[in-house]
Amino acid sequence: MTRTAGWLRFVAFGLVILLGIVTAMFFFGYAFADLGSSVAAALAAAWIVPVGVLGWLALARPDTALWVLVGVAAVIVVAFLVNGAVQFLPEAWGPAREVVAVGFAVATGFLGLKRATPAGWLLLGTLVWMVLPRLLIMFSSGEFRSFGGPASAIAVPLLLAALLFLAAAAAKHHTPTPHAHA
Repeated sequence: MTRTAGWLRFVAFGLVILLGIVTAMFFFGYAFADLGSSVAAALAAAWIVPVGVLGWLALARPDTALWVLVGVAAVIVVAFLVNGAVQFLPEAWGPAREVVAVGFAVATGFLGLKRATPAGWLLLGTLVWMVLPRLLIMFSSGEFRSFGGPASAIAVPLLLAALLFLAAAAAKHHTPTPHAHA
């Protein structure tokens, strides 16, 4: 692996981890302030445990983790589609889609340390299922006001991390050509 590829992987990973830390701080802070300690602790555990297990799996068995993460992504997408039709997640829990997306991105970041290409594509997919519903609503309603909120706050770091992982994969496969010396 070239130095550039390694550097890009670690920058992408660091960006995703930083996003995860900031998101967790806000999510857990609001949860403990608004929902009471037992519900907040359960929500925190429901986020930390799967992220930790998926992150460990991505480091220990990246080939297996790739397929598990693809399956988890499919379940997440279906769950949020169903939640859009029949709301089962309480509004009081806050921006559940964004918090889940960041948790998934953190686990995917660990995969990126071993498999940069699929991690980049999974992060781009995460970005699509985060942003696409809002874009469709904006375009279908004809209201093109600012694109704010939690989804926007995580869109740029997710896009940047995805592009960095994909650039790392491209740099790894790039073989420098020898320069002719006069």
